[in-house]
Amino acid sequence: MAIKDVVANGLTTFDDNPVNYRTWKTTFKAVTKDLGLSEREEADLLMKWLGTNSSKVVMRLRAVHSHDHKAGLKVLWERLDNEYGAPELIESILLNKLENFAKIGQKDNQKLRELADLLSEIQVAKGDERLPGLAFFDTAKGVNIQ
Repeated sequence: MAIKDVVANGLTTFDDNPVNYRTWKTTFKAVTKDLGLSEREEADLLMKWLGTNSSKVVMRLRAVHSHDHKAGLKVLWERLDNEYGAPELIESILLNKLENFAKIGQKDNQKLRELADLLSEIQVAKGDERLPGLAFFDTAKGVNIQ
């Protein structure tokens, strides 16, 4: 029962958004780290806390590796990392969000807050050594993006 409480209070369902994947994974790993779970139990828990699309990816792979839970869990994490945590994907999503951001009117405070949040997200992501492509924003072209 204590394990269920720890997990239920510390985990959220992954929203299938690559920009949120690394944070979600870090939280998942931190919450489950000291629970002493077997590979099968971790895979079960992983399935429970994935989103609609990510759980489909894992379900297909899990069936293939049902005979070796350790190797299967490794493959599951590798696939999720490739599908949702690839640096190129995250960099591209952030750049597209900025390029496609709607024009802000004179009295559109909400849009201005949303832009500030997006810029903060990019600023934090730039500090992540796994996202070297975001250094683009420190170049003359990146600064002048329109």
